[in-house]
Amino acid sequence: MVQWGFNEKSIDEPLVGGAAQYAISRKVHNFVREAIQNCWDQRLSELDPVKVTFTFVELEGDELDAFLNDVKWTEGLKGHLEACSTQNNHDKPKLKRNLEKVNKGKMRILQVSDSNTKGLSGPEFGDQGNFSKLCRNEMTPSEGGGSAARGGAFGVGKSVYWSFSGLNTVVFSSIYTDEHGNEKSRVFGRTYLPDHHIVDASGQKSIFSGDAYLCVRDAASLRVSMDYATAGLSGLSLLNRQPGDFGTTITLLMYEEVETEDEASLADTAAKFRDAIIANFWPLLVSQPFEATVEWKSRGGSGSELVGIPEEFDPFVRALKQSQDKDAIKGNPEPSLLEPGETAFFLGDIKIPARKDEEYPREAVSDGQVAACVTRLTEEEKQKLAQFEERYKDMKFLNRLSNVRGPHMVVANHEYVSGACFDHVGVVRAGRFRDLDGQSSEDDEGVEQFLRDSEPPAHDSWQFSDKIRNMYKPYSTVVPNMFADVSGKARKILRAVLKGDKERPDGLANLLAGQPTTTVGPPPSPPTKGFQYRSTMKCVFDLPNKVVVCTVTVKRVGNAKAVRTPWSATVGIEGVGEQGDTALHHLTAVVPKDFLATPNGTAMNVKSYTVVAPADADEFDIELRVSVSTLSDAIVKRLRLTHKLDAKASK
Repeated sequence: MVQWGFNEKSIDEPLVGGAAQYAISRKVHNFVREAIQNCWDQRLSELDPVKVTFTFVELEGDELDAFLNDVKWTEGLKGHLEACSTQNNHDKPKLKRNLEKVNKGKMRILQVSDSNTKGLSGPEFGDQGNFSKLCRNEMTPSEGGGSAARGGAFGVGKSVYWSFSGLNTVVFSSIYTDEHGNEKSRVFGRTYLPDHHIVDASGQKSIFSGDAYLCVRDAASLRVSMDYATAGLSGLSLLNRQPGDFGTTITLLMYEEVETEDEASLADTAAKFRDAIIANFWPLLVSQPFEATVEWKSRGGSGSELVGIPEEFDPFVRALKQSQDKDAIKGNPEPSLLEPGETAFFLGDIKIPARKDEEYPREAVSDGQVAACVTRLTEEEKQKLAQFEERYKDMKFLNRLSNVRGPHMVVANHEYVSGACFDHVGVVRAGRFRDLDGQSSEDDEGVEQFLRDSEPPAHDSWQFSDKIRNMYKPYSTVVPNMFADVSGKARKILRAVLKGDKERPDGLANLLAGQPTTTVGPPPSPPTKGFQYRSTMKCVFDLPNKVVVCTVTVKRVGNAKAVRTPWSATVGIEGVGEQGDTALHHLTAVVPKDFLATPNGTAMNVKSYTVVAPADADEFDIELRVSVSTLSDAIVKRLRLTHKLDAKASK
């Protein structure tokens, strides 16, 4: 019998109250990144295009009834959802709100469907195969720890599917090939609900785990997947895939965002996904056999759009396709400044220490390189890109270079050159993506592995991580040194003050560079406290080890940059819980070379670190490790981290 298999809990098992803080922030930006990267990782061929379609459907009437029948709504799921919506747990408001919508006869679903991919192949249980890794297992990466072939390294990106379901429920449907080469179909579902109790007709109360499957039970009463025939799917079912259409369809029940309180129209939601695909995967769309489509369907109408590269991204595309035959910087002590619309290429240096791993060691890369390609914007190009940036709030594009490695996804748009520079965009091609023709050297493989290891679960930065700390020594200066090298070289072709400044009056040179002109008078005043320093923080929760790793970027800006003296900043991390501030124990701090970090407090209770920065440094990263060992997992999952900053110029 096909049903939602909920298992009773033993009295010695802890209760789970829901509202799990997934490792990936609940934003369309992150959903698209994770969904497409997972699809691209499972491509069948390097030649046939991977096709990914995001389809939003507003179901009502007979169509809703048919869908609810396919997902076995009344075979366990509805009853357990109703129980969770009336009992004390963190998901109660969300589940109650969305159940009310279903009871009124409407359900909005999102289907993510990929083709020319491997599908949900592999055995029913274990750590091998796509099925177990996507549908059953948790925190298991797609590949072994030594492989840089795929995009992910944590195995947590799939959590976005349940995060965006207003009923915490996802159903999978797939066509795949088994180990003997036979075509197979597969259906499976999973719901992440809070643990809850059910009272039967006799008054007996039973406690159930909220983690349940859409499945059949085998002879041993184990919950297993089923084929299309067993699941009772018709050819018209939204879960059905045609024979030979290898891939997976992932269906989110009651799609819901948290970015807006008002439910957006299907067309607006589809447009938001289109922009997210462009912003994050324009390198993949340009350089690989890949197609993405966004669709929406309702009784009021429908729409479909094959995602292409808009003209706003033409400067990025020119940079991506720029020839690497001539290095604009190498052997050229006075490189020419870029003209409006012009693109240039140069190599940046990156040195990787040896990978100290018993199972997957790797030699040091002493002469690694990244390929930087920069386009100077025309005024028209600047205005068009600014409009896209205004529409898409999750990334900055103007005066940024896109960091990209093997998976062809934009890791981040990094500000390599700031201040007095020509408006520009570009790309830093690293690892397997460095070479224009896709030919990677052994050094490129080493760079790819290091950068993959350095990324947090969201894969949105190249930073320190426990994996880096444990496997590479020294490690803290690798990415900052690469950033500094690319920044210094880019500045030579983008900053007006670097060309002909000896032939112009100093005042004119400074004016053209956006700097104050020279005047006779007293020296500049010390920077005003409170307005001259800026900081941002990113954190990675290592729950098994009860540690949080926080990277705080501190910058001096405005008047503070005009006073070229050493400066200091005191940084500390605080936890804010439901009952107020939560004390955290600072363990260690890591700062770049030539910076000094001094602990504040006692040896057993370090409250913060004071970092002294040299005069020529306008920013630095400090990595702080704080312990949450005294807090329960439930408190940690609801903990909000903040950082305190006290920065000033040294006397």
